[in-house]
Amino acid sequence: MKNILKIILLLTMVNSFGQERYEVKLTSFNSKVSDFGAAYVPNGDLIFASERDTGTVAHRRHKINGELRPYLQLFTINKKADSTAIRRLKNAVNKKYHESTVAITNDGNTMYFTRNNYYKKIFKKDSNDINLLKLFKASKSNDGLWDNVVELPFNSDDYSVAHPTLNADNSRLYFASDMPGTLGISDIFYVTINGDDSYSKPVNMGDKINTVGSDTFPFISKEGDLYFSSDTHAGSGGLDVFVAKKEENYTVIHNLGAPINTVSDDFSLIFNEEDKTGYFSSNRENGIGDDDIYKFIELEPLVIVCDGVLSGIVKNNEGTIVSNADVVLTDATGKELNRVKSDTTGYYEFTIDCKKQTYTVVGTKLDFEKDIETIVATLEIKNPKVNLVLKAIDTGVTIGIDLAKELNLNPIYFDTNKSNIRLDAGIELQKVIAYMKEYPNVKVQVRAHTDSRGSNANNLKLSDRRAKSTAKYISEKGGIALDRISGKGFGETELLNRCANGVKCSKEEHQLNRRSEFIVISK
Repeated sequence: MKNILKIILLLTMVNSFGQERYEVKLTSFNSKVSDFGAAYVPNGDLIFASERDTGTVAHRRHKINGELRPYLQLFTINKKADSTAIRRLKNAVNKKYHESTVAITNDGNTMYFTRNNYYKKIFKKDSNDINLLKLFKASKSNDGLWDNVVELPFNSDDYSVAHPTLNADNSRLYFASDMPGTLGISDIFYVTINGDDSYSKPVNMGDKINTVGSDTFPFISKEGDLYFSSDTHAGSGGLDVFVAKKEENYTVIHNLGAPINTVSDDFSLIFNEEDKTGYFSSNRENGIGDDDIYKFIELEPLVIVCDGVLSGIVKNNEGTIVSNADVVLTDATGKELNRVKSDTTGYYEFTIDCKKQTYTVVGTKLDFEKDIETIVATLEIKNPKVNLVLKAIDTGVTIGIDLAKELNLNPIYFDTNKSNIRLDAGIELQKVIAYMKEYPNVKVQVRAHTDSRGSNANNLKLSDRRAKSTAKYISEKGGIALDRISGKGFGETELLNRCANGVKCSKEEHQLNRRSEFIVISK
């Protein structure tokens, strides 16, 4: 359910038995600061970025949220080792400023990595006095250390280039950038690596992948699927991890869902399709540091698409049917495809295309929190079911209350034997109108009462005319729908005191029985 907490329950993540597609656990080598961006090394190690204090680089610090911390540096750890086997990379990498997110070639001899705009001991800023990010390449020397760092030619002092990943045969380098041609805040690009170690011009991955927001931290799997993070594709909040499958020509975006994605930032995922394991980074709650690295196992593969009918039932959080709810179907970009209302049984349905699309269903109704559910229509699930649960919002309205007392109304007076609304009564009725506009689901019955003087029959007719006249006034003057306001006369059938027929009473005692009530009968 997605409400104020902006939580989406993604059906793409569960199989037919309701099991999550992934098993996630926190790795043991996280620190109390920021650790992220795990990358595979051909020898079985992992490389990742960390702010942990190693006492090196002259204890250089940067300020974040008012706290001085070490700059991000690159570390390596064997995947099977414990947290004590962490080693900081040396030699030509891990210099004065931030270094993070790497991609290493299949032969293990070339490493692409992200670094602040610092090269040959020169620290540069853009026209806005901001030090941006660049991609660099290092080569492994005979002694096994990284050396010969060079800047990639498509960098610039005016925009950032970061977060590299290589395809299976190392012929393409993918990265994130806000360079000219970017569709949003940051986009995913690639360059072709030529045989002479030159590079093609950067190519934008297009508007199926890239949005008006941040699309970043790409990873290309061995099978060619593109995993990346985005804060704009339909997700749980913050950065979510998505995959665009090569078999679908990267035209359909699938949200990996919980427990990979949360309302926090989830990013920098890598995945080994052979053993169905991978790593990602997140700043979710209950971690160790600001950003932490998590390991996951894929329990169920992502299943692709279908034609058919997407349908479901709308209920409230107590299991009661909710009719006349607005149900909206959108595509992966948030574009509205169709809109219907739930019927008297709470049922709704949409016809969907067999285009391997991700759909989002949004259920809303006044005085209820919205529910948002996302599902991928698949060939295996030709008629997906998406039930919506709308949580009732407590409006503070109580059925049965008398608005005359609740709003402290002055008595509604009528001229003798008349039912037309007087000017002084109209002023009081404006308070009822204002209340019904504030609570547009509330229904009210006007109940008019007389004292015992006069015949029972005449009193009943007079009170009924007055009640209906009052209801008509509220509807016409206040624009309140007739199905929300009604009137009924009770004559002298509900006296508040002893002053029945034949009983001598004072004027004040009779006055107590002459009254109009405004009873809330529905909310």
